[in-house]
Amino acid sequence: MRFHRLFTIWVLLILSPIVCAQDITIEDLSPQAQASYKRLAKHLRCMTCPNQSIEDSNAIEAKMMRDQILSDLASNISEREIKLSMIERYGDRVTYEPVVNIKNSFLWIFPLILLSITFLYLYKNYDA
Repeated sequence: MRFHRLFTIWVLLILSPIVCAQDITIEDLSPQAQASYKRLAKHLRCMTCPNQSIEDSNAIEAKMMRDQILSDLASNISEREIKLSMIERYGDRVTYEPVVNIKNSFLWIFPLILLSITFLYLYKNYDA
């Protein structure tokens, strides 16, 4: 009888974290956090599906990203910090907004230089 009681207590103690663990839903968040969640889900790209946001994607990786955003927002992590952590984890391609940094600055500057050279060439060779 004593073994049965100890075994029951042991099983309850082992299973209690499983029972207490709950998935966070968007309804559990404050209205500001819900708005942040929707913005982030719309502006972060699914890495599995081409040109699809994690809001629209049904991929497992997109679900994991959405769950991570929910848990971060429930932990009061800012929207900017969440976006930076996603960029750190998945790279610059995870956002739809292009990032200007030293690696891709040539891509931003070269068209302006080429356009300026073209205008100078046309101006010098223009016969009025």
